[in-house]
Amino acid sequence: MLKTKLVPVARLSEFEWVRKGVASVDSLSIDPHKWLFAPIGVGCLLLRDEAQAKAHFQMNADYTKVRQTDPSETHAFFDLGFELSRPNRALKFWAILKTHGIDRLVQTLEGQIELRRYLQGLLEAEERIEVLGAGLSAVCFRYLPAADATERQIGAANNRLLESLSL
Repeated sequence: MLKTKLVPVARLSEFEWVRKGVASVDSLSIDPHKWLFAPIGVGCLLLRDEAQAKAHFQMNADYTKVRQTDPSETHAFFDLGFELSRPNRALKFWAILKTHGIDRLVQTLEGQIELRRYLQGLLEAEERIEVLGAGLSAVCFRYLPAADATERQIGAANNRLLESLSL
């Protein structure tokens, strides 16, 4: 079974469905730069069966042979993905886990979810705001310029608002 303890959101009680989903997959890609304070380009692939990945990605050539002269050289990351010479993007995620610990990351995510709920409540209380969806740490909403505004008018008003905010 994949280690769900490495997936902070799966540890949150209200996201039990994530834990159950992770338990049933063969592989899981994590992009910690989206929510776990990692720089962009950090990625992590968790595999249930490393042999399956090697069966699909492994390339056998003299220049890719693992010589296994040192224990740290016995694992060829390029056998587990598309890019032959890719950097070890999971190392940065490992460093974040080691530095902060999974429990601290879980606490931080819980706090961010609470902030999202608070913001969502404020937005839902506004007559001229329509909440379109919310989950985890994000709330999608739009401004309603008038009660009888058409979709075209709503879209134009929100585009103007967006442009004014991005100055």
